[in-house]
Amino acid sequence: MWVRIAVAGVGDRTGFFFAIADCRTDDLLGMIALHGVNWHDRNGEIFYWLARPFWRSGLTEDALRLLLGFAFRRLRLHRVWASVVETNRPSTALLEKAGFSREVVRRDARRRGRAWLDMYTYGLLGEEFAPQRRRV
Repeated sequence: MWVRIAVAGVGDRTGFFFAIADCRTDDLLGMIALHGVNWHDRNGEIFYWLARPFWRSGLTEDALRLLLGFAFRRLRLHRVWASVVETNRPSTALLEKAGFSREVVRRDARRRGRAWLDMYTYGLLGEEFAPQRRRV
């Protein structure tokens, strides 16, 4: 499904999708995207995923910082945002570490089995973005 979204977004410049890959083998490890870009309001949503063996490796953090630099410096966006299910503690920690603030709690917005979970929306303004030096 995300491939369809990517193709549509690239065509109308409302989506920018990037692979997270092993530079030695070109193996796909995950992806990160800025989509739903609203050029009038200069904002867009970030989402990402990473294959489980690479969780907590720092790869998503590096990819997020690169994407934020692209969003704020190259595209000149004013604000980016991301939604995270309440139980995804590593993702909320990642966003907070990158400077995002929790802005919205959408109560019982996601169903997992028989349980209803809240969704958090995090936002970051361009003026709040403080790039850090990438790890090598």
